[in-house]
Amino acid sequence: MRRRQLCGLLPGLAPGAGAVQAACTRPLRVGVSPLGWGAYEEGGQLKGIVPDLVARLAERSGCRLELSLRPRARVMLDFQNGQLDLVTSAMRTADRDAAGDYLPYAFSGFDLVIREELAERITSIATLESASKLRLGLVRGIQLTPALNAATERLVAAGRIEWASDYQNLAARLQAGRFQAGIVPTVIHGKLRRDGLLAAWLRVIELSDNPPQPIGLYLQRGLPDEVRARLIASMRLLLRDREVERIYARYLGEAATRRLFEAGRAAAGLTL
Repeated sequence: MRRRQLCGLLPGLAPGAGAVQAACTRPLRVGVSPLGWGAYEEGGQLKGIVPDLVARLAERSGCRLELSLRPRARVMLDFQNGQLDLVTSAMRTADRDAAGDYLPYAFSGFDLVIREELAERITSIATLESASKLRLGLVRGIQLTPALNAATERLVAAGRIEWASDYQNLAARLQAGRFQAGIVPTVIHGKLRRDGLLAAWLRVIELSDNPPQPIGLYLQRGLPDEVRARLIASMRLLLRDREVERIYARYLGEAATRRLFEAGRAAAGLTL
């Protein structure tokens, strides 16, 4: 994917933003990738959870934020190399902690999309692994949950993993019978279904031993202290006012959003 700048600047609209704008001497670059309801192009505009969240963060903080569209692997590499100021929807890792400050704001679920005739027998990672003839599709380079990472190592050793280049490719190959199931994030499989890329005979299973994991905002540590403090405080206000959940509900629906956040909070012990 060719790197693109989309949506121009998201101007800060918060009261008293002038002093902060003086500290934000340039637009802050936010890496974003087209991943399901997270971010997608429609009518020449970038829409989705991340663009909506970044717009509200700009309004709350008074800083100008610039969305930069690029592949997910490139987003994380460019952040760690100092070429991006912020990234969203990120799981916490030691490599990312070395480059920036982390603030969790939501949760990411990884669900099983499976052929309907197999759905009743597979309810967990444990039952997935025990189905010795089942082959699983995964997208290469995607950060998974700790439980899925451990299972993936065992399934790779058993020769039961099929790798896909992206989630559209995974959906196409699943429907063509190349494998019987695939792991797809919650924010992606609903968009694939709406776009006609997941057949009605494919079922979505929330694996009982694979709870949603926290995801958050990473801020480049080289940003001025006052700018980082303002962005962190603004995100905490969005969390306090439940604005993040309302943004998710706009795309996932209220019931799915409630299940995602309640399961994530219970598993991680967080009060987001």
